[in-house]
Amino acid sequence: MRTVIIISRIGKIIKEYRKKNNLTQFQLAERIEVSEFYISALETGARNPGRKALVKLATEMNVPIDSLLDIETDYSLRYASDDIYKKIEALPEEKRALAVDLIYGIIETLAKDKTDCS
Repeated sequence: MRTVIIISRIGKIIKEYRKKNNLTQFQLAERIEVSEFYISALETGARNPGRKALVKLATEMNVPIDSLLDIETDYSLRYASDDIYKKIEALPEEKRALAVDLIYGIIETLAKDKTDCS
């Protein structure tokens, strides 16, 4: 399970970086000397980067390698919050406030509950 999470997370990070920098998969592939199909496979989670590609990606993205591999970072929370935001945004306008209120209510309930959930 951990490997699937890492592959999926790395793919999301790569895609986010590429889009933020207005790069095509082909352009990013050229920069790190791999094929465009390899970038596509990384982004979709079909492949995990090898050591050399991981080093080149980290260098290109200007991030430490461990930030690409450490699933205990804020990336997971950021992607979850982005996903929740998109889902709320897709709701009809009259239901958005209710969704936000429900989420805040859940968070407040969990914050008050002192039992360990792990």
